[in-house]
Amino acid sequence: MGEEKNMMVTDGEAAENAALMAEADSASGGERPEMRIPYVVKLSRAYDLDGKSINTVDLTGLDELTTMDAQEVDEIVSRIGHRTRNKWADTLYTKHVAVKASGLPVEFFNRLRWNDMNEITNVVALYFLLR
Repeated sequence: MGEEKNMMVTDGEAAENAALMAEADSASGGERPEMRIPYVVKLSRAYDLDGKSINTVDLTGLDELTTMDAQEVDEIVSRIGHRTRNKWADTLYTKHVAVKASGLPVEFFNRLRWNDMNEITNVVALYFLLR
């Protein structure tokens, strides 16, 4: 039988090995492209809001939300009696975030088709999960 090799690796060797493996692994190599979040959601059709036709929802207000806004959304959802398992996949929760970010009333969002609200939910989720 052959001699047992010493498997001890120094910190320097470990760092060098990690660098070599990361460079060789195309999945971790290079910089990730910047993810651009589509703040303006194009709706599948125009919706009427107080005589005004709305076919997009502008969520650029997400950048201006504060901790107090987050607490208010949490309180609204709690008072409704809803228990959220995953805020960013929850239609009710993201709807109230969208109300805050867009300035549009909750009644507007309540009338949206499911696929339109799903697009808004996706933008809200992307915003918070990719930042």
